[in-house]
Amino acid sequence: MRPLKLTISAFGPYAGEQHIDFTRLNEQIFVISGPTGAGKTTIFDAISFALFGEASGSSRDRDSLRSDFALPETETYIELEFELRGKNYKIRRSPQQEQKKLRGEGYTVRNADAELLLPEGSLVTKIVNVDEKINELLGINKAQFKQIVMLPQGEFRKLLEADSSERELIFRKIFGTEGFAEIQRRLDDESRELYKSVHDIKTRIDTHIKHVDTGEYPGLEELRAAKNINVVLFIEKLGETAGHDRTALDTLNSRLQLLAKKQGSVKEEMAKAAEINKKLANKEQLGAEYNADISRLEEFREKEINLELSRKALPIAEVDGQLKKAAQSILLKTGQLEQAKQKVQSCSREFEAAQQQFQAQKEKEPVRKKYETELTLLNNMFPRVIQYEKDIKALEAATRKDSEIKQELDRTQSLLEHARISYREQEEKLRSLYAAETESVRLDREISANKKLLVELDSIKKLIEAYFEQNSLYEEGKLSFESFDLEYVSFRNRLEREEDNYLRGQAGLMAKTLKDNCPCPVCGSTEHPMPAALPADITGQEQLKGLKQQFTILGEQRTEKLKELSELNGNLESKRLEIMNRLLALEEDTLPSAEFEGAGLVDTDLLFLKMRKIREQINKKGAALKAETLELISEYKEKNELVQNRTDFENTYKETAEGIKKFEEALKKLNERRTAISGEVSRARAAVAAIEQEVPVDMRAISKLNAAAEAVKGAIAEMETNFSNAERVQEQTRQALSNAERELAVTATSLKESVKEKDSLEELLVEKLKAADFKDYSHYASMRKTQEELASLQEDINIYHQKLKSHKDMLEHLEEETKNMSIQEVGTLEQEYQKLLTNQNEVQEKLNIVFSRYSNNIKTLEQLEKIMDSLQELEKKYNIIGELSRITKGDNPQRLTFERYVLAAYFDEIITAANLRLEKMTGSRYLLQRKEDKSKGRAQQGLELEVFDNYTGKSRHVKTLSGGEGFKASLALALGLADVVQSYSGGISLDTLFVDEGFGSLDPESLDSAIQCLVDIQKTGRLVGVISHVAELKERIKSVLEIVSKKEGSFASFHI
Repeated sequence: MRPLKLTISAFGPYAGEQHIDFTRLNEQIFVISGPTGAGKTTIFDAISFALFGEASGSSRDRDSLRSDFALPETETYIELEFELRGKNYKIRRSPQQEQKKLRGEGYTVRNADAELLLPEGSLVTKIVNVDEKINELLGINKAQFKQIVMLPQGEFRKLLEADSSERELIFRKIFGTEGFAEIQRRLDDESRELYKSVHDIKTRIDTHIKHVDTGEYPGLEELRAAKNINVVLFIEKLGETAGHDRTALDTLNSRLQLLAKKQGSVKEEMAKAAEINKKLANKEQLGAEYNADISRLEEFREKEINLELSRKALPIAEVDGQLKKAAQSILLKTGQLEQAKQKVQSCSREFEAAQQQFQAQKEKEPVRKKYETELTLLNNMFPRVIQYEKDIKALEAATRKDSEIKQELDRTQSLLEHARISYREQEEKLRSLYAAETESVRLDREISANKKLLVELDSIKKLIEAYFEQNSLYEEGKLSFESFDLEYVSFRNRLEREEDNYLRGQAGLMAKTLKDNCPCPVCGSTEHPMPAALPADITGQEQLKGLKQQFTILGEQRTEKLKELSELNGNLESKRLEIMNRLLALEEDTLPSAEFEGAGLVDTDLLFLKMRKIREQINKKGAALKAETLELISEYKEKNELVQNRTDFENTYKETAEGIKKFEEALKKLNERRTAISGEVSRARAAVAAIEQEVPVDMRAISKLNAAAEAVKGAIAEMETNFSNAERVQEQTRQALSNAERELAVTATSLKESVKEKDSLEELLVEKLKAADFKDYSHYASMRKTQEELASLQEDINIYHQKLKSHKDMLEHLEEETKNMSIQEVGTLEQEYQKLLTNQNEVQEKLNIVFSRYSNNIKTLEQLEKIMDSLQELEKKYNIIGELSRITKGDNPQRLTFERYVLAAYFDEIITAANLRLEKMTGSRYLLQRKEDKSKGRAQQGLELEVFDNYTGKSRHVKTLSGGEGFKASLALALGLADVVQSYSGGISLDTLFVDEGFGSLDPESLDSAIQCLVDIQKTGRLVGVISHVAELKERIKSVLEIVSKKEGSFASFHI
């Protein structure tokens, strides 16, 4: 990939559009130069953002890309045209940003977008599609791009100084070795699963052996009680005991069949005797019931007579009901007549009161005429009051204007005095400004050094905090595992008890399935007089199955918790080693880190004590550095602001002098305006005084005059309304009185008609009672019943006669059937039957015991034989997979995992390629080499890096290199990495290399070597871009991209 043209808009310090044309370069190497903060690194950020949607450095995120100098309507975007394998591509990408609304005020959020123009003219849109296509074209991802194409400021040295774990992460992203780690994980998972399976099978074997019922065979019990059970011999002995139990079962079944036949004969004789006794008892009971029915015959004859009278009372009930309704109507109408009389009296009183009120309103006519005269006088005052209000407003406006001018005079005078004071202060500041420049440079150097140390101390402190947090997680996990393990053991014991209970009750469970006329699976009999009883507390098969499933789940959870605990312990040791290495890398006087050396995880209390002491020292040192740095920053900002704003101070000084002249001219004009306005105030006051002599004080406002007129109008209207209302009420009460008198007459007539109707119904009722042979009304009332009551009485009579006939017929039948029978003796037969039953139970109990033992043991024997076959296969497989897992996890003499072994091979090739350049840059003094010595402990090795010094003939850590030496080693390592990646990634075209900063730490000789190395790279056809402040670079490299920083933003242009 070679950049051709780059367009930057509202990006970083660039306010508008910047067009950079790389095709103008005559050479394949150029320098980007400019002051600090001008936007040199932003050029690399723009290229990285265009390709991958991210800046080149880790300290810059997407939200900080928009320029603070840009106008609101300017869009932020990057457009890059580049060449790849002879074809030209153009990509355009914009981040999420706020955009001014087309209508109204405010802003709206515009989402991020990207598009890629391909050589054939097709356009790829949307961020996901563009990212996928870019990765396909370049053949590398953004992590690889930062390591082999664009070496960001402060980051490309990370590869040199990274520890083994960090370097593993970097190489994994670049070379994609996740597959090797996946092989490790799968082997480990399979090994764990196989180990768990073997362990589970052995546990099952132990469980089955524990559940064997040894019964009357002490030799079998001795084999089971042994410390190490001989499973093969135990299985052989178990088969022999099962054969003995089978013979015993046959003998017991024969005895049971003989007892069952004898029981059947006795039981048949008992049934015949019981049937005779039952028939004799039924005859005696039925005779007693028949005699009771005969005694109630007279009672039911009386009920039949009353039933006939009740049927005659039914037609009379209708007349009786009409008479009662007539009586209720008379009572109601009597009350209505009394209410009508009271209403006539009330209406009469209201009519008299309305007449008196109407006469009183007629007498108020003179007062109304007086109010009308007063209203005419008030209306005549309106024109003068209106003029008065206008004059008052004119006076207030003139007075207010005069006050405003006076306030403006005072304000202008105050501003003039303030400007004169400011003018003298600005003279003093300009004299002290130049003295601050030298002090500002010194403060900047001290701040940078303090910040670097603060960052490192804070990083170490966070690692210690992370160690404490990791240890807390480990202790919590340890307690959780111990608690869970207690639950696991408790549940396992419970499962064993339930299995024992289940196996002992198998005879009872089988007896539940027996059916009449079906053979028993044990004895073969089709009769089952005494089946084995099922104990109340026996465990069901489904319940036992559920418990076993729960136990399996608990076992898996226990294995997983143990795995997590082991991982936490490993992470804890890694954190401790990293803390120790970071402390050793500090300067000697920074912290007493030597106390931490050699502290391992054996003495945890001592380790924690040392870590807390170091953390306290970091806190103290950090607090002191922060306070010192804040003071330096405050002082630097103050000095720097003075230096940067010198031109502003001079311009402000001139502007203040001009402002003083403007204030003096404004004061003169304001005095002239105040004199003119004073005449207007005098004229307005004279006009107001003239009207005040004519109009009373309480009538000088339109509102008050309107209120007085409205009050008079209201009084007149009220009097007219009252007169109209009194006249209307008098007419309404007259009409109400007339209506009440008419209603009274109607009610009296209706009452007389109801009384006449009642007398007629009473005569009709007396006639009907005589016709039906009732003695009087009370006799009729006692016999009166509803249709439902009549039907119920008739049903009682019918049921009685039916029951009497049924009892008589049944009694005659039983007397005939039991003519020659007598009571039978059953006790002797029952005693004989109970004796046979006792013998049968004793034999059945022995049978159940032997059958339960035989069933349990024969099933256990079959299970043990199958399990032993499975165990041999699993153990053979585990021996192979377990060994592979152990080796790939790093449990080998080299202490290398499978993935790290592959990465170490890549690393060796990278070091070889890097040393080709490092020898040239250091005059053959230094060579990089991978550390192969084994360190103490079980920490993973293989990716540590050290440098061999040919002058001393010794190897040492790469962090001991000086700043210039470290830069050369970092550059060589980065270039070597790029060579190896390109050689392993067929089709990748790496035609560009960008390097950001670092050359300032080199001496002249080293600088020449580094420049020559870069020149050699560009001779191979690769475009090389370098950011640097070093003057020698600009002299040696002719093509310079100059960045200029101004108030309105930065600008970039090529000088070739």
